[in-house]
Amino acid sequence: EYGRKVMDYKISTIAVETYTAQLGYSLNLISDRRKNFMLNATLGGLGGFESVNRGESYLYDGAKLLEDSSFVYGLSGSLGIETYISDRWVVIASGRIRLLWNSSGELFQTSVGMGIRFNL
Repeated sequence: EYGRKVMDYKISTIAVETYTAQLGYSLNLISDRRKNFMLNATLGGLGGFESVNRGESYLYDGAKLLEDSSFVYGLSGSLGIETYISDRWVVIASGRIRLLWNSSGELFQTSVGMGIRFNL
């Protein structure tokens, strides 16, 4: 997974980019008999690399960043809802929380998402 957060600094910006991979287990909590509606929970571990300002420690005006690029690791959990709107089309909504240690950002990071999937 790739994530990017941009922070303003005077007349420029500082980019924090995170590259992570996750390994986990997904459990079907609730579903109807025909699997038209499903509620899934996922728990996993993740690890990766975080790049702060593309590895540059000094900014254009001579200021030094206190955070450096580093390896990150943590846990994640998610809750997702899937419902079929036809034989092949699925609407998906999910929410996720990540605990990411050794990161320059927050320890707790949340995200929500919606999507449409087409099954071949």
